[in-house]
Amino acid sequence: MLTVRATRPSDLAACLDIVHGRYAFSDGDERAALAYWNHLLESRAGLSRVLTTLAGPDEGRILVFALCVFVTDDFMREALTTLPPHLGLQAVRRWRSGKRVHLALREIARDNAGDGLNLLTLAYGTAPGLPRDVDLQARAMMAAAGRDMFSGYRIKNLVQEGLGTELHADLLATGVKVLRSFPTHAPVDPCRRNGPPTHVYGLNRDGRPEDLGPHWWMFFNPPEPRLGLSEAEKETLERALENETDDDMARSLGISIWTVKKRWQNVYSKVEQVAPALLSAVGNADETGGASGFERRRHLLAYVRQHLEEIRPREVLRR
Repeated sequence: MLTVRATRPSDLAACLDIVHGRYAFSDGDERAALAYWNHLLESRAGLSRVLTTLAGPDEGRILVFALCVFVTDDFMREALTTLPPHLGLQAVRRWRSGKRVHLALREIARDNAGDGLNLLTLAYGTAPGLPRDVDLQARAMMAAAGRDMFSGYRIKNLVQEGLGTELHADLLATGVKVLRSFPTHAPVDPCRRNGPPTHVYGLNRDGRPEDLGPHWWMFFNPPEPRLGLSEAEKETLERALENETDDDMARSLGISIWTVKKRWQNVYSKVEQVAPALLSAVGNADETGGASGFERRRHLLAYVRQHLEEIRPREVLRR
């Protein structure tokens, strides 16, 4: 059995072991990559998931790793024109030398409400030797996880590198385009997933709806959030979607259980003002968090899963 979850800082050494293109990293690059990836997770500037085994002798083994980041306009422009292959490695080296690569959380919130965001797949890896059926299942699960990670952000450019002609065909089948080709000096192994990148793939918001298709169109044109949640309230819902209990949140955030419950009360109050139908069918929550409270939360989380724009960082624009 396999499961997908958010990447933890403690996972990163194992993720580095399987990341594609690792052969191009020097020892210094590897240390810098671990520091950079950790910074992205801790600052919430990176979007990352791992796929692991859920049971058996290898329980907890990381089979797939993905890390995406919102990069500056300058870095995106260079990625599409002049940067050498291994864009994730180039980003690590830029960050290591003190140059700007990614947007901080407040900048993500600003651009998510404004012109939009440049999303780059910074690192991706799969464990070697996966059986074909496991590999296919893992790819499907990570594709679904990617949709959840990206949904609700206002994206203007979506970019990743690819290796080998097998993945080339897979990527084109999803509707993405070749944005740049790197020169190759030797035949490309169709099944290779580790070696010099051959292409940069992606999409941009300038495409017509009929070119992008309904699947990709929603990433570039998400609905407007309507609940008006604070960042603390968004964090509460986001953690609840990751199956954290109120007690888990209190421990991980270093706040009291009563603060967590107050956040929920504030969320319900805003929902009742803006979209009362979301909660009216299940009645009012009692003060002890009984059955009606459970139902309210279940219905609210079901709505948020379909409307992830409600919990994305977003600056309130003053008119």
